[in-house]
Amino acid sequence: MTIKVLSLIALLSVSFASLAAETFALPVAAIATSPKQKGDFENYVGKAATFELTFLTPEQKKPTDTFAEPPFYIRNFATGQTCQGGEKGGIWKQGAIFRTLDDKVLILGAYSGSSSAWEFYDTKTCKQIDWVESLAENDPIVVSKRKIIFKNGLPAGLIKYLSATKH
Repeated sequence: MTIKVLSLIALLSVSFASLAAETFALPVAAIATSPKQKGDFENYVGKAATFELTFLTPEQKKPTDTFAEPPFYIRNFATGQTCQGGEKGGIWKQGAIFRTLDDKVLILGAYSGSSSAWEFYDTKTCKQIDWVESLAENDPIVVSKRKIIFKNGLPAGLIKYLSATKH
């Protein structure tokens, strides 16, 4: 039995190590946000199976598709606890908000005046796991509604997180 366990650990180590070296597709689902209440454009909410995501847009008087006021908030349905994240984030945009299918990772497309990136957050703690700069040409990430393709393998922070949380 010890040999089987060691073999499994070695296999998992090789599998996660190989994720850094080759193209990898991460299955995801989009999170749509909308005003929390009709006519309230200061609180936008999106829901996943296990959590609710909230963006605040102070003094917003009409509908918006950008969220320029960090932080965001995640409320866990099972525990009722809320965490706050993305304090150093840029501007997030509707249509660039995703989650992994197990709801463990929140993925946000962020941009500022000079750059853009994909940010990855733990949905239980709101702590940033990793980020990848997005380039206009030869972008290392391709995003669709059902998957994110990492052309150069998964970023090191995601590999570490995924192996530690046993996805």
